[in-house]
Amino acid sequence: MGGIMSLSGLGCCLSSTICSAVCGACPNSVGGSSLCTKILYSGMLLILLVLSALLLTHQLHSTLEALPFCHGLVPCDELSGYSAVYRLSFILTLFFFLMSLLTLGVKSNADPRATLQNDFWGLKYLLLLCGWIGSFFIPKGAFGATWMYFGLIGAFAFILVQLILLIDVAHLWAEGWRENHLRSDNPNWFRALVLATILMYSLTLALVVCCYKYFTGLSMGDCKLNEFFITFNFLLCILQSLLAVSPRVQKHQENSGLLQAAFVSLYMMYLTWSAMSNQPDSLCRASLSDIVLNASPSKNASMASKEEGGSHDIETPAMDTTSIIGLAVWFVCLLYSSIRTSDPAKAAKLTVASDRKTLTEDEECEMGSGKGYDSRCGPVDYNWSVFHFMLGLATLYVMMTLTNWYSPSSEVSINSVSANISAVWIKIVSSWFCCGIYVWTLVAPMILPDRDFSI
Repeated sequence: MGGIMSLSGLGCCLSSTICSAVCGACPNSVGGSSLCTKILYSGMLLILLVLSALLLTHQLHSTLEALPFCHGLVPCDELSGYSAVYRLSFILTLFFFLMSLLTLGVKSNADPRATLQNDFWGLKYLLLLCGWIGSFFIPKGAFGATWMYFGLIGAFAFILVQLILLIDVAHLWAEGWRENHLRSDNPNWFRALVLATILMYSLTLALVVCCYKYFTGLSMGDCKLNEFFITFNFLLCILQSLLAVSPRVQKHQENSGLLQAAFVSLYMMYLTWSAMSNQPDSLCRASLSDIVLNASPSKNASMASKEEGGSHDIETPAMDTTSIIGLAVWFVCLLYSSIRTSDPAKAAKLTVASDRKTLTEDEECEMGSGKGYDSRCGPVDYNWSVFHFMLGLATLYVMMTLTNWYSPSSEVSINSVSANISAVWIKIVSSWFCCGIYVWTLVAPMILPDRDFSI
């Protein structure tokens, strides 16, 4: 317990120093202040990520096992591994959801709750530290299995938010390069556009081939569900690509093209690969190392059966490549959402935006002589409550990703885990939602021609 407290205390001290540095560097404006606030809240997630990664290491588990008081006096198995990650994530999720409730309905920086949102960073991190320490005293019982289902639901919801952000990135990317080409008449922009499109379609096709080779068993029919997932999603990729360049779509949305379709197709096939990596049947799944080493499905199944026989260390299982890629995508989306929604003109186009109302005279920010813009008045430039709710969902996504979307077994120890079929369906359904959201961005201007869908 002392080691865990030391790790948490170190993180808290570092975070306090970072808070002071970030706050001092923030410009005295609404955009600058809101950006710094979001960075500091996102920093809590990054601290959780670092602490969780440390708690999942075999070295920490071995060190705790060697301590004398861990034999009969203190349940040290709960201080590392998946159990510790579940507990830390539980506290941070509660914190963000509580902040979401406390900031519900805030429209102006003049609201008294603005102080709660933008200040008291030392107290917030101290409360978080105390909560993390206290979480290790939560009785085992059904905590792990119950919290896993909350994690699955929250992670699925965050994946949907992540999809919206990624599709937004795809549209901005394509439109930016296209505008640069038209404005400068430089053919290199067009060549880069074509090259990026070809590269992403090539990676998509490579993923399809790898999925057919390593996730369908030894012969046709061994893994019918995986075969359906791969075939169906590949067909969706083809259909959405054809729709993106169809004349009717091009008429209403001239910026639509194959770059966005290739980007979405690649992410869809990544979700398909990630989903099948969680298949309980060892014959129907493979790790990235198996693919790189060209290991056959029969060898994978043989190795898995040996692990199930007891040689596999299930106390502190490590993150796999799928989890690392998932966390990388999560980090990019988190960083992008913080920067993207800091522009009030752009924020109104995204889900975390607030409706910027016309200010009355007594609400208008006053420009003092030589003092500049007062960031403590005027409307908020994003919805604080929704932002905290999104961070709560992001915490659950991190928890499920770090624990490989595994399911705690019915045994007493939460660290005993197994592959989870629920995770398979969550990721597959997410890939279908990804296609649906992208297709909607293509057909919406035709269905609702009077509405502005520009980004």
